[in-house]
Amino acid sequence: MYSKHREFLDMLLKKENIEKWEKILGRGPRRLVQHVRNAKNGTGCIAFHLCLVTEKSLENPGDLAIAIAYGIQKAMDLTGPFWKPRFTVLAPTNGRDNAPNLKARALVPLLKSLCSVLGNNYPEIAEKIVVFPFPWIGRMLWSVVS
Repeated sequence: MYSKHREFLDMLLKKENIEKWEKILGRGPRRLVQHVRNAKNGTGCIAFHLCLVTEKSLENPGDLAIAIAYGIQKAMDLTGPFWKPRFTVLAPTNGRDNAPNLKARALVPLLKSLCSVLGNNYPEIAEKIVVFPFPWIGRMLWSVVS
């Protein structure tokens, strides 16, 4: 398993690929994945701004998922080599002005790719996942499940 992860990191951190991932993720406040301060429990926070995902970027959800993994790897690199990386993942569901704000249904291929890429290469990295504001359909499903 480690050798596959090492191969993944080698591919992820190739100089020619880094430029591609950075272009996919965007820059500044419109960056898809951002490392933001620490949570109250001391873990680092990673914010996923799914409202910024474009239809064009969804043409290849695998590349988009790998670019997001690159953003996570950069956040891990900021923590240093001797710290077991656990993150609080912030997932705002509200839209932004002048952003694509795609419907959740359109994001399903990306979420499937993310599950595969992150599950295979970054297992158990999420200390807590905070979805806000929690959509009404989510509350309804949660009440059925719990």
